[in-house]
Amino acid sequence: MRGRRELSLAALSAVVAALFWFCVALLMAGPQPAASDRTSEEIRASMMEGFSAGAGETAAEEFAADYGSVAVPVLIEMLGEQDELPVGVRARIAICLGKLGDPAAVQPLIDCIEQPVDVLEWREYKEFSCMITSLGFIGSDEALTYLAKLSTEEYWEKRAEEQGGAPVIWHDPDGQSVVDAERTRRSFRKCALMGLGVSGKPKARELLLELRQGATGQMLAEVDTEIERCGERERRWRW
Repeated sequence: MRGRRELSLAALSAVVAALFWFCVALLMAGPQPAASDRTSEEIRASMMEGFSAGAGETAAEEFAADYGSVAVPVLIEMLGEQDELPVGVRARIAICLGKLGDPAAVQPLIDCIEQPVDVLEWREYKEFSCMITSLGFIGSDEALTYLAKLSTEEYWEKRAEEQGGAPVIWHDPDGQSVVDAERTRRSFRKCALMGLGVSGKPKARELLLELRQGATGQMLAEVDTEIERCGERERRWRW
């Protein structure tokens, strides 16, 4: 009888262990491809319906979980439709691409960020910010290297020279209130640092440590914050 009880306990332990590692595998796998039989038109319609309802990051996360990688080509295509999309949709598309984590989205996101612009409306500023941070969630070497470049003052100075001026932000539709270019650049640099931090990748930590060399004041504090964040995320991935 005792032997049977020990055998039953051993079997139960094995089942529990198997279930535990199965759950871990699901969690680590991230969003799974779904609705693979849907056409691009159906995916686009579903995306617009959900995003245009006014929901923010939650809607993007739900869409990413529902459709998975099958939606990536449609999302990338929509990135280039800035003038045709309702306000806020392009920013949430960037968030969704970040959640999906497909490296195929890296270059299209970079191309959008690199588009010449002199004056940013608030909507465009939000889009830029979401695109920059989303690169960190994708976390490929190409994305992280680009984020490190965006984190430097040298990049923005060179961009200002090449494009005839640095971006500024209109606060309201009438253009009566403007945020100065320096504050805008600082904001984008901070988004890039946050992208490195949320990635949790060893390469991101290396890049942050390189950026720390010579950093002072606010920049040093922001880099240290993201180094700590990166370490926390890296430990979570290892678990």
